[in-house]
Order: sequence, then structure tokens, then C-alpha cells
Amino acid sequence: MEFTFKKLVQIKENKTSSDFLGSIIESAPFGILAINSSGKITMVNPRAVEYFGKDREAEDFTGKDALYLIEEIQELKAIADDFFKNGLKPFNLVAIPVHKKYLTFRGRYIQEHLIITIENVTKLKETETASLYSMVAGQEQERKRMARDLHDGIGPLLSTIKIYLESASDDLKEGRNNKVFEKINNAIQMTDSLAADIRSISHDLMPRVMEDFGLAAALENLCDRVNKLNKINITFYSAGITGRLNKLIEYGMHRITQELINNTVKHSGAKTMNIQLIQHKDSIVLMAEDNGKGFDLAKITKENIGIGLKNIEARVKALGAIFDIDTAVGRGVTATIEIPIKY
Repeated sequence: MEFTFKKLVQIKENKTSSDFLGSIIESAPFGILAINSSGKITMVNPRAVEYFGKDREAEDFTGKDALYLIEEIQELKAIADDFFKNGLKPFNLVAIPVHKKYLTFRGRYIQEHLIITIENVTKLKETETASLYSMVAGQEQERKRMARDLHDGIGPLLSTIKIYLESASDDLKEGRNNKVFEKINNAIQMTDSLAADIRSISHDLMPRVMEDFGLAAALENLCDRVNKLNKINITFYSAGITGRLNKLIEYGMHRITQELINNTVKHSGAKTMNIQLIQHKDSIVLMAEDNGKGFDLAKITKENIGIGLKNIEARVKALGAIFDIDTAVGRGVTATIEIPIKY
């Protein structure tokens, strides 16, 4: 009788501890998901179900296939599917966009289970994006100032120098001083070349076409200017552009396109490049595709990533956009940037 009573007390205590632990998991400020080696859910709390966008009770998922719950999150689905097959290494997926939120997933192997914790980092991501957005806005203001200074300051000065040189050249023509005339003529040509370079730099810093006609016209003008160099043939196409976009989006997309073209011309060996700008209801998509040599994306790390890609990634983050590269050795590069539009 005593053994039975003690056993009942122990069972009651275990049940109380289990209930207490269950309450903690259910009320946790982050999502928790446990998956066994068969890929079945052994435990999931309500917050995790909410994050995954499912309108059902957490208990309904116990014993079900985990891939159903996480099917819409491709990055997590791929890792979870591979976790028990090829390794049990911890993983972190930081700030993944899911149902208009940003979620961070951390996976660990505990007692023959994959335990995934899910944290909502939307506010942190929005703060980071706002900070980057402000930084890019500051950069654009500085570019505008530099372009104005080049155009209004150095440009007129060069024009004045050229007028004096041309006047001296005319005087020397009459005196037939050929050597001095030749030197002055060379100086005039160099001044013309320098003025053209300054106009080009000023245009790149702050395209006048963009100011007057918007992003599509500026990108078409950019492609035409590159085509005149006869290094690559770029075809530009736009559709659905219904009006002017936010100025930072326009300038950001222009800078990104400049970097994509520059990377293609410098590294790809491509002969042709197609650039598309498509506006949808809630986003604008820029796609750049070339027929160059491509590269092994798996070999790109934080340590060896090029400056061009770093610049693109920084601007993409500042605009809250999605950046995707599809490439392989021998089959060119397709870069896609999608930026959400808020009206």
C-alpha cells in the first residue's frame, strides 16, 4: 500500500512538472518546433504555428509531417529535409521574410530531435533597413552636391580656359609659330577630353534624365551609353511603369544597374546582356541576364565577395528588397532584384 501511494505521488509530481513545462513552452515569447528523425512533429507551440501562417491549433500538428508546416519557407524546408540525412550541425537562418514578417530560425540537435526556435525580428529588421535607407539617402544628397559642384564650378572654368587657348591659337596662326600652335592645340584637345570626362562623371553621379523623366528612361539612356563603347550589346525592356517612384528607389535601382553592368563588362566576357524593369501591383522587379562565363556561386563567401556585389547587397538591404543570383560556370548570370512598393 505504501509503495502504491509513493508511486502515485511520484506520478502526480511528474505530471505537475510536465504541465508546468508545457505551460512555459506554450507561453514562450518565441516559436518552438521539435521534429524527430522520421520528420514528424513531436511538439510545436502556438506562436510557431502563428509564424508559419497556419490557422489551426498547435495540438493538431503533433505527429504530422513537419514539411507540411514549413512548406512555404524554402530555405528552412531544404535544411530540415537534409538535417538528419547529411549531418546534425546547428544552423541559423537570419531575417527570412515570411508572411510580411522577418523571422530568424535556429536549429539544434537535442535528444534525437531537431529543435527549431523561431524569433520575430521584424522590428529589428525595419530599424536596420531604416538606418541603411538613411545612409543611402545621405549618399545620394552628397552625390547631388558633388554633381552640382562639378557642373557649376569646374565646368565653366574649363570652358574659360578653352576660350583663352583658342584665342591664343588664333593669334599664333597669323604669326605662323607652328610649335607653340601645336602645343596649344593639344592643350585644347585635352581640355575638351577633360570636360567630357567631367560631364560623364556628373551624369553618373546624378543623371539628368532621371530627374526629368524617371527610372525607365534613365536605365535606357545608361544602356545606350554603354552600347556606344562597343564592349557589349545591352537590350533594355520595361513594362508596367505607371509613374514616378520614390526617389531613393529610383536612384538605388539606377546604382544597382550600374554595378550589374560594370560587373558584367569587367568579369563575365559576355557579348550580350538583357535588362528588364517590370512594375507589378506591389513591387518592382529588375532582372539582368548575360551570356557570359558565369561562376560557382557556392565558392562566394563573405571574405572573397567582390566590391560590386557588396555594393549591390548594401543597396538591396537599404531598399528592403530581395536579391537573387542564378548562375553556374559556363551558363552566364541572371540577377533579380525585387523591391516592394508602398503607396
